[in-house]
Amino acid sequence: MKTSIKHIVKQCLFTLLLGISSFVLAGEQTIKSGVGYKLYNAAFHNNKLHSGRYFSLGYGYTYGNKMKNHFQFQISNSNKEVVYELPYVSANSNIDISQEFNFPCLKKGKFSNYSGVYFNNSFDLNFFPIIDKDNFIWENHLITGLSFRNQYQLTKNSNINLNIQIPIYSIALSHRLDRFDGELSQTNRSLWNSMDKQAGFVNQLFKPNFEIGYVKIIIKTIKAGVFYQARLNWYERQNGYRTVSNAQVLSLRITY
Repeated sequence: MKTSIKHIVKQCLFTLLLGISSFVLAGEQTIKSGVGYKLYNAAFHNNKLHSGRYFSLGYGYTYGNKMKNHFQFQISNSNKEVVYELPYVSANSNIDISQEFNFPCLKKGKFSNYSGVYFNNSFDLNFFPIIDKDNFIWENHLITGLSFRNQYQLTKNSNINLNIQIPIYSIALSHRLDRFDGELSQTNRSLWNSMDKQAGFVNQLFKPNFEIGYVKIIIKTIKAGVFYQARLNWYERQNGYRTVSNAQVLSLRITY
């Protein structure tokens, strides 16, 4: 009897787990890989801090029937060798995690629009030897704003997608770390007190993101796409030091 009860419990748990996984993954998943160019400037004297090839790799998950919700994870890196007294590698590495909640807003003919809000966390690790050859600069940006996902149906098997994220409110944290031992540059102060902090509307941090692409069904529910993605960002710190970045990427995507 006890063996039968244990068997029933195991079967119920197994069925529940299968049901949950089927429900969670009941949407479209996307793998993307891209290459492009990234440029960093110090805006107050138009000084080029960094420029180089830009590589990105990401995963996206779109789900929902009435709502079109989209989760996205992306890592990217840009680096270039520069020579001053010694050769250095100027670099920017980034991790992006975002969640969009979009509602059907407009449908007219072959055009459809889903609008809503998004939440994003963007972590950057920078090494710009032209201004500081001893330290890494890390930045973490928490952002919320408006999200727009647009689609125009070209044919039964192909469409044009235009996705836009516009920031409204943000929290930005940044600090320097010694590139050899990882110690804080201001050891007499706590991490929280010594880091640069900005919070508020987009007067201090502006990180919009848009992408446009062509998507075509290739086999049953498998789709292939080519996208152009652009990020035009600037961040002003408490001391008035402002950096401006421009990343442009061409990516290939497989959706299934």
